[in-house]
Amino acid sequence: MPKAASDTLELRRSAGDRYLTTVCAVILVFPAAFILAIAVATMSETPGVSLFVLGVGLFMVLMIAVVVREARDRWMTCIRITADCVELRLPHYLDRPPVKATVPLAAIASVDWREEAFRSLGLMAMHQAYALALKDGGHVVLGGDKAMTQPFFSNAAETIAQRIGAPIRDLGMVDGKGGAMQMAGMSAPGWSARSLTYDQMAKRHRAVELTWLIASSATVVAVVAQALASLF
Repeated sequence: MPKAASDTLELRRSAGDRYLTTVCAVILVFPAAFILAIAVATMSETPGVSLFVLGVGLFMVLMIAVVVREARDRWMTCIRITADCVELRLPHYLDRPPVKATVPLAAIASVDWREEAFRSLGLMAMHQAYALALKDGGHVVLGGDKAMTQPFFSNAAETIAQRIGAPIRDLGMVDGKGGAMQMAGMSAPGWSARSLTYDQMAKRHRAVELTWLIASSATVVAVVAQALASLF
């Protein structure tokens, strides 16, 4: 049954989403610690190999830091929608700092949506980003749903749009900066930026499909190689 306009809704990431990310962060600690221990233990005997193993271990530590930040962000995310306002408690998104604010529904002109494309090391990723367009011309960025994640911001945007009685505006697609392997230093242009053309958008979507194909192929090759190694 749909909620009445006077009902208060509190939107959070699902429990499964939050706990799964937390568990992933904890699990990654053990192989990283094991690899670092091997690098230190063998440094005097095989320094060249040990330095390589140490680099792998440090990269895993970086990955752990990214997953820990993602877990923290998912636990703190909260959007509370009342009869007359939207209360936001949002983590950082790209280069936007965390948001803790209350926005009156009467101040919202529309809810905007766009795709944000990020390329790094030849690989392409896409975010489905949402923002509140204010009547004074400003924007309050809600965040972006990433591939293989639950559509949290999409659901929040639809709920807010229903409350203000306006459809979600499609602003097309923009190119963002992928930063360092799409783990740090990412950014996107302001919400007044012009959208890419249809041909450019189609090219970005094909690049995302190719990225997923490469990732899937690499996973299959790794599994097959491990299976063959166990046989011989």
